[in-house]
Amino acid sequence: MVGRPWGKRKVALTKAQIQQRWRDKRKRLAKGAVKRERRESRMAAMTTRTTEAQTALDDMAAIYNVIVIDPPWPFAVYSRTTGLDRSHENHYEAMPLDEIVALRIPAAPDCVLALWCTVPLMPHGYRILGAWGFDYVTTVTWNKRTKDMATVRRGLGYVARNTTEHLIVGRRGNPPWAVPGEQWDSSFDAPVVGHSIKPDAPYVFLAEQFAACPRLEMFARRAR
Repeated sequence: MVGRPWGKRKVALTKAQIQQRWRDKRKRLAKGAVKRERRESRMAAMTTRTTEAQTALDDMAAIYNVIVIDPPWPFAVYSRTTGLDRSHENHYEAMPLDEIVALRIPAAPDCVLALWCTVPLMPHGYRILGAWGFDYVTTVTWNKRTKDMATVRRGLGYVARNTTEHLIVGRRGNPPWAVPGEQWDSSFDAPVVGHSIKPDAPYVFLAEQFAACPRLEMFARRAR
């Protein structure tokens, strides 16, 4: 006797089942269209509020709906004699934490802020986000790779060698987020191409999600 092959059998759908599947698909598409329309409406309202706030602040500089900032963090090395080969001090002058806290952030009433932060400074990053007037939303992790993407790029560290860097994401007001299904993943892989040079992925995502909004990168290592 020949046995039935393993795996699922292909079962023919009835006419009623086919019609029900089509109705379910149309319902999903309609629901997605409503969500997209709602997001576009919120985006337009945010743009209006930004314009009104900018008009009221004629004596100030521009304000932005999206801000990415990589402050010149201070970072103590284990040895001033041998520990400066890969130090930030070879590339830029660091700022004390109290000066970073005191930075004027040109945020619009509705604003998304993404703060680059290394692992040892994460507690300060969350504190500073609140000091700037932003509510914490999420953290996105950059998994660092070698230039050929073949292996993990290992950095320095007191207890564990750092292989990641993080974007602490906060919000002010009520900016519209991505439509469900189009959100960014909470981590991504990208190569390290130079000291403090950040990967393009976060900037591309934010530019796509907030294409019509004024955006700013503070302390950028290169023009975008």
